[in-house]
Amino acid sequence: MQGSDVARPSLHHNQATTSGGGFSADSSAISVTIINADVYSNTANIGGGGHSIGNHSVTLINARFVDNIATTYGGGLNMALGVVARISANMSPIDSGARGEASCASDSLPAGHTCSQFQGNQSLFGAAIHLRGATLYMTQTAITENRGTIPFNTSVLDLVDSHIDNNKITLDTVLFRDNTNTEYLISLLDSVDIVIQNSTLFRNAGITLHTIAAVNSVQIDRSIIWGNTEGTEIDPAVVFSSDCNIAQAQVAGSQAFGAINDSSSDPLLIGLGYLSANSPAIDACAGGEAADLDGRVRPIDADNMTIGTEYDRGVFEFDPTVTPTAVTIRGASNSAEISLAVTRSAILLFAIILSIYSLALFPNNFAASRRKS
Repeated sequence: MQGSDVARPSLHHNQATTSGGGFSADSSAISVTIINADVYSNTANIGGGGHSIGNHSVTLINARFVDNIATTYGGGLNMALGVVARISANMSPIDSGARGEASCASDSLPAGHTCSQFQGNQSLFGAAIHLRGATLYMTQTAITENRGTIPFNTSVLDLVDSHIDNNKITLDTVLFRDNTNTEYLISLLDSVDIVIQNSTLFRNAGITLHTIAAVNSVQIDRSIIWGNTEGTEIDPAVVFSSDCNIAQAQVAGSQAFGAINDSSSDPLLIGLGYLSANSPAIDACAGGEAADLDGRVRPIDADNMTIGTEYDRGVFEFDPTVTPTAVTIRGASNSAEISLAVTRSAILLFAIILSIYSLALFPNNFAASRRKS
């Protein structure tokens, strides 16, 4: 792939023997912007949906990576060796009527879908995204229902080998939900600064955020970390700051959330991670982002008490005039669905079945050695 802007591509059912099932950008001399892309059902050894390597920038606006598979790295997307990636949604405000080439009408999408999305992708390392010496800026994106090939030493968002100084990951208004069959949701295994803001990490398998001592800093603000198999695991050597979060219990030995306005109260999330009417996340923070994941303008003063804390924690702003739509979450295949009301025992059974399926599909993955620990 060479040069400037690519609008409305549909890249699907392709197979690459090495890298980039959907697309590949392998030159340090190019800069690529992809707008309103559907990248689905592609396969590769590295970068099932897309692969990018070299000192250039990749901008993805309203891109949907769905059901892509990579044998080893980056089920949805693999980025390496100096790539600077910007992934975002350009949404017309709800009910505004504004529609343009680069605009996405979030209110016209099926329930559970967003304008910028990584859903149902699969890989050993980085089921959704794998970064090797790359920088990532992500806003207004949902990372949902991705799955690891095996349930240990795997992740949904993965960073290794810093390669360049001052690697950065910024996750701003990002939803991680119902990702399965992984040991870690986010795994950081080299020098990096990560900032997580107004995001929700909900009902995922594994340790929510895993760092080693080489990670530079972790900043988490106005976010919700709840209902995951385990909480965060932030090494004591890492510089850690937090503000106005709700977080479940941390892994033993991890740094704790210590800001005076951090909380461990149940956020009372419903459905796809929306806030229920009595959630302590409502009107809790003094600042926040300009819009939520649905494109709803923030803040909404839900209690009609303008006291300086009108912004909600997490990825969704509570709107008392809107009732969230009840939907189902997908199972191991496109045709299978599992009700959100499914019991914990059924979820465990599903994970076991998926693990057996993955072992049969990719037996060579079990011989792969992990990079840094």
